[in-house]
Amino acid sequence: MSCFPPGFDYDSLRTAADEALERLVLAEYSRKAIKYLAENYCFDPQDWLRYVDQVSELLKEQLPESGFIERLREINYNSPMRDY
Repeated sequence: MSCFPPGFDYDSLRTAADEALERLVLAEYSRKAIKYLAENYCFDPQDWLRYVDQVSELLKEQLPESGFIERLREINYNSPMRDY
């Protein structure tokens, strides 16, 4: 069950910042990895910038995809997200 009202267009929440982060990840990993990326609307602006920095640093480690996903899930768990 979605927390959004019926008929809500989820894609309207996606931003160019989300797409840019996806492109960075897709340059190294498959579409499976981007399923684990959090999205901009989940964060306050300063927290989103910190999240992007953490993901960028993680990409530099050149982990195998399974290791990248595991670490990304840890970052997601430890990142302060908005409550809706």
